Order: sequence, then C-alpha cells, then structure tokens
Amino acid sequence: LYAAQCVACHQASGKGLAGVFPPLDASEWVIGDERIVANILLHGIVGEITVAGVAYKGNMPAFKQLGDAELAAMASHVRSAWSNKAAPIKPELIAQERKASSTRTTPFSGGEAMTCTIWFDGGGGECTQAPKYGTSKNFFSSPLSSSSGTT
Repeated sequence: LYAAQCVACHQASGKGLAGVFPPLDASEWVIGDERIVANILLHGIVGEITVAGVAYKGNMPAFKQLGDAELAAMASHVRSAWSNKAAPIKPELIAQERKASSTRTTPFSGGEAMTCTIWFDGGGGECTQAPKYGTSKNFFSSPLSSSSGTT
C-alpha cells in the first residue's frame, strides 16, 4: 500500500522531498497520537503543516476510499518503518475515527486546525476553542488520552 499510495511524495526512505513533501520518518504527526495519523489518512490536509520544525504548504489527499484494515496497515507501516517505533494501529481505531468524523467532507485546513478539531470537536467540524497545549510543536505531549477526544 505504501508503495502504491505514498512513495511518490514521501519517498521509499520516508524522508519526503525537502521543502515540498514532508518526511514521515521521525515525524511527530506519524508517531504521536494515533488518532492524528488516522484522520490524516481519512481526510487529508490542505495548507500548512509543520514537521520537525519545517513548514510545508501543500495538499495531502484523503484515502477514505480504502477500507479500515488497509488504512490501519498503511498507518502501522509508517509508524514502525525507518526510525519510527510507534505502536501499530488497529482497524477498529480507523472505523471509530471514520464514524466520529463522518460529517467531514473536506480536508483539514492545515496541521493545527486538524489537531484542534480532533481533540476539541471529535473530528467532525472545526475548532470551537483554541488549543490549550501550545503550538504544533507540543500538541503531541497533551495530557489528553487517545480515547477521550474532549477536555
């Protein structure tokens, strides 16, 4: 799946293309909260996202046409490939996030909007309050559990 869907932009090395496509290797978005990577795959992102301190502006397509098991396999692969050592993602998590965000019809508008939406709004809409835990550089150390979705 990675070779068919991701390698053209993120490269076989997972390093991306400098200034154009962000790396997946050692990316806080990939190895952080598993709901984040699930929602990136389900809905995509348009706009700015900062990865390892570097801002990227572009368009990450959604892959919601793929099944839960396929998306879980893709997410699990990137979370454990290269230098990444994050836990695998189960198809049940993809199904949960797909259901929670079923009203979303557009990609997330940048990385911070996506993170705020998932944590404060359950994934379906846009932020209704500012993130409490700072900028995208430290969103990933929030005390929120991966199953709560609320503050």
